[in-house]
Amino acid sequence: MSERSFVKGSPYIMIKEIHEQPSVIERIIRSSPDEYKIAAEMIFSAKKVFVTGSGSSYHAGMFLDLLLKRKGLNSRSFVSGDYDIYRNLVDKESVVIAISQSGYTTDTLEAVSLFKKQGAKIIGVTNIIDSPLAQTSDHTIYVKAGREEAVTATKSFSAQITSLLRIYIEIFRSFDEKILKLETYLNNLPKLFKEYIYKTETYVRDLVEHVYKKDHMYILGRGLNYVSALESALKLKETCGIHSEAMYLTEIRHGPKAAVDESYMIGMFINENDLEIALKIIEELKDSEAVFLASIPEGLDNKIMYREKIMFFNISLEREMPEEIRPLLDVLIYQLLSYYIAVSRMLDPDRPRRLRKVVI
Repeated sequence: MSERSFVKGSPYIMIKEIHEQPSVIERIIRSSPDEYKIAAEMIFSAKKVFVTGSGSSYHAGMFLDLLLKRKGLNSRSFVSGDYDIYRNLVDKESVVIAISQSGYTTDTLEAVSLFKKQGAKIIGVTNIIDSPLAQTSDHTIYVKAGREEAVTATKSFSAQITSLLRIYIEIFRSFDEKILKLETYLNNLPKLFKEYIYKTETYVRDLVEHVYKKDHMYILGRGLNYVSALESALKLKETCGIHSEAMYLTEIRHGPKAAVDESYMIGMFINENDLEIALKIIEELKDSEAVFLASIPEGLDNKIMYREKIMFFNISLEREMPEEIRPLLDVLIYQLLSYYIAVSRMLDPDRPRRLRKVVI
């Protein structure tokens, strides 16, 4: 099977852009570190950091925000449309990281305009170098995804995450030896991503016949995995019209599990520390006839798969992989699943109804 066999002959752009992600990631990690170092210095010297965006860009921002919080920085993320709530918190000692694939997102530009007037420094993260966001920002990170034409963000999301990881590595390179392991993995990511994309696509193509008629999905995770869940749920909503909700792993036990029946899929992003609670959730839902799909580190899958009355699918991840890398690969599962469900439902994955995209 040739590596382009799934793409060749497809009338849709989305699958082509999914397959472009390894080369996009490689462009970013091989580019000069200078723009990332400047951003890192701005963030580390700020007293307050705010990260904002809309849709997939907001999810990418939340990813960076969680990483910065874990290292003790005073950071918070918010949806661009809520910028007015933060009016009295952002000041001249703040850095605002504004993320927009097109650089034309109205809410994000309005937030940037307000916060610049209040003296904040702006780091723009965008795919369009001459966009209004790039022109307005004090410093711009160009994510190098290339032209993205499908409405659903795939390669631009991966480009944002990879770019933000480069900033994160530059901030903490001198303070944490684990950053060196993360950087090694990031440098090897194009090869890893390429291998994973074809393995996962084969798996998803087999899976889709069992799930494409399902109307609902809960996707569960916590920490960085919750960011993966948010972005994955968005892919299903916009691409194939499935009612999908991201949920903090344990929150399904506090009400939502009552809704689960045979019309549901349950997606789970499971770390080693999550295994015990994941097993409890599966046991509590085993009478629902829902289909389960788990992303799980290698070696743990044999503890979770074989359970009576449950249709269970799992995709394994390298056990030693840094958790900062994992969202890139986890979201890929749902990019592919969304695409193949849409095609199976005879929908156009490139142009979901009622949605449009700024493409420059």
